Amino acid sequence: MTIQCQMKPFLILLLLSCAYLTSSTSDLHRRPEPDTVPSLPHIGRTEKWKMIRESGQDPTHRRRASKGERTDRSRRLAPWRRIRPLDELLPRPNRPPRALSIGNCPKKFDAVTRGSNGRTYLFAGERVYQSWMEDGLNQKASFAITEMFAGGPHRVSAVSTNSRSGVTTLYYGRSSYRFRWNEEAQRFHIARNSPKQLNQNITVTPSSAFEWDGHQVLLDGPVFITYDAYWNIETFKSQTLTYFPGIPRDVVGIILDKGNTVFFYTKRNTIQVYDRVKHKTSAEFPIGVSDYAGCFL
Repeated sequence: MTIQCQMKPFLILLLLSCAYLTSSTSDLHRRPEPDTVPSLPHIGRTEKWKMIRESGQDPTHRRRASKGERTDRSRRLAPWRRIRPLDELLPRPNRPPRALSIGNCPKKFDAVTRGSNGRTYLFAGERVYQSWMEDGLNQKASFAITEMFAGGPHRVSAVSTNSRSGVTTLYYGRSSYRFRWNEEAQRFHIARNSPKQLNQNITVTPSSAFEWDGHQVLLDGPVFITYDAYWNIETFKSQTLTYFPGIPRDVVGIILDKGNTVFFYTKRNTIQVYDRVKHKTSAEFPIGVSDYAGCFL
């Protein structure tokens, strides 16, 4: 049973101190010893390109033509053959999203991620709750998912953010939607080559997702895959317990990653502090939904 510490989410950085001062008296479930837990394999370029080609795609076609190249090509075409670039056809409102009025709090969140903008996004039903710090104060707002993520799904079952590319990917069933944050519009714009149905060779339907050691991980109960959302390919597949021993079974996402310490958010509205080195949960913190989301209990 893990020790519980009651704290407000806007003081989440203080959880680090509490996490190191408390420890779990027993494991959540049986797991391998730390020395036997393998690291996720890193795929080299040659092997990655082979996977891409086997999926029927050409890895050399990712380079995006410059604006000048697209304009020159358009001028060479007859007027009736000229087409608008795909990027211009994507739904990209330039105005800030319209916030919803404050309503009742959801019983649980379906998916959670920390965006490249440093804000936390919690999905419940057809709403997304945005939480962030500004001038030392905790700010909260809620939006229709399709308002904040124009062109996205009405509901989300899993979400993850790629810290290197800044892309946030929403999953609903077997569909994936890639988005990039637009600072001027204060909302997410859908990325090119999106949305997509998961490749037919991918046998998992993600129930939760998160980034781990540079990999985008999709969990489906006892199994997981590492996934490349741009190329829509599975790069690795294995048993969840082998690579992620001790993580909560009802995890919905990672709310904070501090190197060797990871904060998992669960469907029970708790934050579990996970030690990457020891591969175990060291503490659990119950969180009030209204503390994170702009809503009434």
